[in-house]
Amino acid sequence: MQKMKVLVFMALTWCCMSAGNQAIAQGVAAFTLQLDVASQKNQVGDDETVTLKMTNISDHDIEYAVGGPEPFYRLLVRDIHDKAAKETAYGMKVHGTDPNRRRFFGSIFAALLKKGETVTDKIDLGKEYDLSTPGVYRVSASRIDPETHNVVKSNEIQITVLPK
Repeated sequence: MQKMKVLVFMALTWCCMSAGNQAIAQGVAAFTLQLDVASQKNQVGDDETVTLKMTNISDHDIEYAVGGPEPFYRLLVRDIHDKAAKETAYGMKVHGTDPNRRRFFGSIFAALLKKGETVTDKIDLGKEYDLSTPGVYRVSASRIDPETHNVVKSNEIQITVLPK
C-alpha cells in the first residue's frame, strides 16, 4: 500500500511538471510584431517601404539580436497566387539565401528592449524582392521568441503594384 502511494505521488509529480513545461512552451510571447505601409497602392518601381515594429508586451526587459548578416525578423512576401516573390541579389544577401554567400565576419550583439518599448525597422521591399510584376502582394513578418521558442507572427498587409 505504501509503495502504491509513492508511485501515485511520483506519477502526479511527473504529470504536473510536464504540464508546467508545456505551459511555458505554449506561453504568451514577450513581444508583438506590427507591419505598416505608407501607401497600399504603388506603381512598378515606386518606393515600397514598409515599417515593422516590435513591441515588448512582457513584464520584463527582453534582448534581441542586432547586427549580423540577417535582420531580426523573417519576411514573407507572396503574390495573389500564394507564390513567394523572388528575392533580388541584394535580398538574397540580406536574407542569407545567396548561394555564393561568403561566411559572415562582423559583430552581432544583443540590444535591450525595455518593457513597453518599441523598436522600429524600415524595410525597402523593392530592394529585397522583385516587385516588377504588377499585382497584389501579401506581406507578413515573423520572429522566434527566444523565451517560449514560439514563432510570433505579424499582421498581414497587402500592397498593390500597378503598371507604370
